[in-house]
Amino acid sequence: MWEGAAALKGPGGLPDEEVQTWLRGRALHALKFFTFHPSTPSPMVSNSMETAFFTCATIHPFSIISSEGVRSASQVHIPDPDFSGFLKRLPVISDDIVNGAKTMIGALRSRGMIKNITFVDVLNELRLRPLSEMETIACLKWWIGVAKKGNNPNLLQGRSQLLDALVVSITGPPEKIMKLSDAQTFLNSRAGGASIPTDGPLPSTLLPTTITRSFDPDTLESVFPWRQLSIVDWLRHATDPKVAGANAEFDITHSAPWAERVLSVLARAWPSLTKNAQENVIQILSPKSCIPTSTGLKKPDQAYFSSVNLFRDLPIVTMSSGAVVKGPLEKVLQSLGVRKHVELQIIFDRSVLSLFSPSFECDVLTLVVRMIKTGDWTTYDLVKYLVSIQSTLTSQEIERLRQTPAFPKEGAGKEQLATGPSRKVQRHKAMDLYEPIDIFRELCLPIIDWGADSRWRPMSDEGKLSWRVVVKGLSD
Repeated sequence: MWEGAAALKGPGGLPDEEVQTWLRGRALHALKFFTFHPSTPSPMVSNSMETAFFTCATIHPFSIISSEGVRSASQVHIPDPDFSGFLKRLPVISDDIVNGAKTMIGALRSRGMIKNITFVDVLNELRLRPLSEMETIACLKWWIGVAKKGNNPNLLQGRSQLLDALVVSITGPPEKIMKLSDAQTFLNSRAGGASIPTDGPLPSTLLPTTITRSFDPDTLESVFPWRQLSIVDWLRHATDPKVAGANAEFDITHSAPWAERVLSVLARAWPSLTKNAQENVIQILSPKSCIPTSTGLKKPDQAYFSSVNLFRDLPIVTMSSGAVVKGPLEKVLQSLGVRKHVELQIIFDRSVLSLFSPSFECDVLTLVVRMIKTGDWTTYDLVKYLVSIQSTLTSQEIERLRQTPAFPKEGAGKEQLATGPSRKVQRHKAMDLYEPIDIFRELCLPIIDWGADSRWRPMSDEGKLSWRVVVKGLSD
């Protein structure tokens, strides 16, 4: 009757619950009818009858109703709540039969005709079908309980067999089948791992968060051969050319919004990262054009903070969301190499090339080139900028400034016009020029061109810096 009702549901189907209840009721009645109770005055009578009854089972298998229909007792198991969450195809006796025919079930167990669920039973079912995510959670919880007992000498071997047999069907997105023996890492939703975007590229060896969020991370690491997915692991995967190239939306060198998300993740995690992890992050991102700027994505050493407001077309860090760069995010960008000022070495190296090769073009326009080609900047503008960054200037940069002919003398523009339009304005070292004051003008000495609209104040920060690069004064 069970098989007939199940056939109506198609292959692998079960009868309706109402039909199952009715069939179990009839089976329970039969079990009670053949249950042998102690006889009086001599128990030998009932014992002999019971022995004769079960002897017949050696000729005809003893059949009993189970969760999978009527089966031989040797194929049926005693139910165990530890396994009920993930063993769905293993034939077990229903609770109403166990409770309603305790004497008969006890007799069957004592004679070894029905058995408890074993590890072999678990492996057999796991090899038959993939588990759902909820079933996988139940299975892993059961194994954690086994591991905590710590009295199994074959625990590691058993774990290996379990993970090799356990396949999970992940609902996604994207939907996929994953063998747990292939898993290597998991996201720690209770720590920094919670900030890693799960809608972006993740390693194929990462356990689904729908499973791991149900467990204590320390327990997962101690019981299974898995480790937490670190920020460095995730970043290395997300920036892999094959991974990034598969979807431009998640390519840090092509998508400014995604680059901002990655940098935001790093900003949240940065204070808790070890020095070695921070160095790995820097090594991964430094060569990549991953910094959103006003002129597109740039490498860190090609981007500038907003405080470097020299030119309108400098690549200033600009987040696509409009977020202000400050706090931890600013520290991350600074560690990656985003510049707080235009390096003097770069300025002067490229300036000299520009002076001698008008066709030479570079990505970073320098102060001197701007002063030469556009006249937008005066010597005062240059020195004012240097004052704003002087705390970051090295002694080598100051010496470079002293030795570089970068400063025009007063009246150089008129001399240039007199000699013809093709003649460039001559530049001088600061040590060859004098303060822009009347006494030096009267002596017809070469005076540094301070600009008509800028007042020379020798005791100002600009004046003091000019003295540091050896502009000559009255004390010389």
